[in-house]
Amino acid sequence: MAKKKAAQRKRPNATERKMSLVEFQRRRRFYLRSPEVSYQHACDVMERHRTELMSKQNVIGLDVGMKLQGVASTREFSVWVYVDRKLDSDETARLPKGDRIPDYLEDVPTDVQCPEFEQAVSRVSPGGTEISPKTEPNPGTLGFDVISHEDGRVRMLTCAHVVSTSQQVTKKTEMVVHATGDSLGHVHATQGVAWEFSDLLDCALIKPANPGLKRVGIPSGPSQPIRLRHAIPADVSSELPVWKLGAKTGLTQNGIVINHSSSSFPIRLADGSVMSVRNHVLIKPRIANGRSTAAFAERGDSGAIVCIDDEAIGILRAVDSKNGIVAAAPIVNASASLDFGI
Repeated sequence: MAKKKAAQRKRPNATERKMSLVEFQRRRRFYLRSPEVSYQHACDVMERHRTELMSKQNVIGLDVGMKLQGVASTREFSVWVYVDRKLDSDETARLPKGDRIPDYLEDVPTDVQCPEFEQAVSRVSPGGTEISPKTEPNPGTLGFDVISHEDGRVRMLTCAHVVSTSQQVTKKTEMVVHATGDSLGHVHATQGVAWEFSDLLDCALIKPANPGLKRVGIPSGPSQPIRLRHAIPADVSSELPVWKLGAKTGLTQNGIVINHSSSSFPIRLADGSVMSVRNHVLIKPRIANGRSTAAFAERGDSGAIVCIDDEAIGILRAVDSKNGIVAAAPIVNASASLDFGI
């Protein structure tokens, strides 16, 4: 009798069965859409509800990206609601109804996130092939070689915040291989020093002291030439593997794109304020046996190339170590701004 009662308690009621059908129909509509249509639909829904959501307590930003359930993805676009902090169950219960974030906006799911992005430079040397300014212990990664359209000569690409954490960078800034102190050359051009001057970019070109120097980074990495391209919505829904080559964690091939062009994501600065940065590619580690794989990147990997197969999509810029998410500046934008190719 006890077993029969237990089975009856586990049996879904009519409301649960109805909601399951609604969920099934909603997901069926999603999978019938192309990634581009699904992404644009989620963006439209987000904009229609922007004022309502941003007025809620603790909400600091909105975006559209892959819906995550725990560490796994659902391969569907959702409205990301960034909050200052996540509440425990007791705090949520005390929250006024008007400040609670709904599970769905129309037919698009929401995903509450509390990001903690930091610049991916390391304050202590992890060893390896990292680079840093000669006068400042600020190690990051030398990403890869590019060709300057200005004079047709080789330049080396990294992040502007690897070159300097200050607001002023000059062409006199000398860069060295961090482990040995060997000179790489001087800064040639930058876009977006630290976080202050650009929503889009955080990149710098280094003019090599010796054009024939054997350099670290991408030149000896992939067996095929690297091309430049934009990340697209299909990269999110198809979960194509993403790889990067960084100074701290080396070659990692366990990433998937969860947001191909962020409308905004918040970065907490040292003074506690929040800055929103746009148009970045956001990446998380793949899932294996129900768990996240090792970190895709860590502090010290700033400046690393981020690729899908033989196509570069970004320059690694920031990491959220708590949530395992990595932000990369779009490389096509960097190419246009600093006038280089591969």
